[in-house]
Amino acid sequence: MNEQAQIHTIEGFFAAGLMVLTVTLITRSSVIITPQSEIAMDVQLKQLADDTLGMLDKAPGTAIQFNLTELVAGWNMTEATPQSNSLHALDTEMDRQLNGVMYNIDFAYAENGTLTVKHAIIHGAPVGNSVVTTRLVTLYNSTVMQAGGAWNVSSSDLKVVEVRLVAWRV
Repeated sequence: MNEQAQIHTIEGFFAAGLMVLTVTLITRSSVIITPQSEIAMDVQLKQLADDTLGMLDKAPGTAIQFNLTELVAGWNMTEATPQSNSLHALDTEMDRQLNGVMYNIDFAYAENGTLTVKHAIIHGAPVGNSVVTTRLVTLYNSTVMQAGGAWNVSSSDLKVVEVRLVAWRV
């Protein structure tokens, strides 16, 4: 009996087992996204929402009339309803940038030691595939006064407001 042949056969079985184990490990640890998959669409929507808030926040004065800080500073603190809101300039810019995407905008800020969340723009109820993106805006008394807003910011303080954009496709 040839012992060399038996060792080669055992090596072959171990090599085959190792290859099957490697292929199984690789296929289970990676996410395969096809262009039509819902995950890819959610990622695209999240990127669009992030880019829109970022563009409004960093846009030079010549690109749009007001940047995100000025638009938030000009809010009259009236909570929106589905029929009306008090941030027409922000709503117009968001609608233009998010062409065909439904969205709501909320403001979250600390007031008297508690977190307050107010609806600033409402365009409906978000569905299951909605995404949320946020941007922080710092308000100073001078910015609020220039914008004509109703924020209560003293001259020595500042207020940090989280702008929450909830976006979804219908």
